[in-house]
Amino acid sequence: RETVAMKKPSGAVRELTRFEEGGRNLPMDILAHIPSSILILDSSLRVVFANRNFLVKSRKQEGDVLGKRLADIFPPVILLYTDLEERLRKVCQTGQPFEGGEMEYRAPGLAGRIYFFSLTPLKVGPDARVENVMLFLDDVTEKKRLGERVREVERHLASVVESANDPIVSLDAAGAVMTWNSAAERTLGFRPREVTKRQFADLFSETDRPHLQALLVQLAREGKVQEMEAGMTPKSGPERLISWRFSAMREEGGRVVALVGVG
Repeated sequence: RETVAMKKPSGAVRELTRFEEGGRNLPMDILAHIPSSILILDSSLRVVFANRNFLVKSRKQEGDVLGKRLADIFPPVILLYTDLEERLRKVCQTGQPFEGGEMEYRAPGLAGRIYFFSLTPLKVGPDARVENVMLFLDDVTEKKRLGERVREVERHLASVVESANDPIVSLDAAGAVMTWNSAAERTLGFRPREVTKRQFADLFSETDRPHLQALLVQLAREGKVQEMEAGMTPKSGPERLISWRFSAMREEGGRVVALVGVG
């Protein structure tokens, strides 16, 4: 059985500890096994409970945590920029949870980790008074790193599209322009802000416009690559004849969410 660091129970914590089944305290066992860090503090902002995940992640022993204030556990700089103690007092006073924020914490001898934290009031008694607050810390380091890698890939792809010699446009499923690269601007003379949210079909000749509209509807419905050659009206100068190849962008479930055209 996993061990849990717990001071003499009081308030909401006492309510948790009174439920037992087969000699086991199920609520406390659940908290002990949650793969996120949990601290429970009393109204004087002293720790009365710490689960195993917190002790492992922070490299602390029970004696380093129980009965201690946050200033004895976290570096002062963390408490300063998260305003954690003041947020805890506010939760105690109002009974309203704090939905969450981020903190970066570096345990001794370990690399820094990024945590998403939230505060939940634990209420007891007929008047539902707040006697304890649960500090929940979820390690989101890998998610943040993945997000940074995704953004890096997105920047690279955007650079590739922007530097392409061919006009490349993206449209929403209804055919309105979302993105417009430099080659499209050079070819047709319109800046991105002049065409964004505008129907792409508006740039085609009156003769070819119905054909394009039908093609985009079919592409959004079926997702099959479509091609057409059509006259387009630039911002200035004579009509330009451009050959387009359109394909569909799908979300994870397979639904078409955008259209891409290369001219």
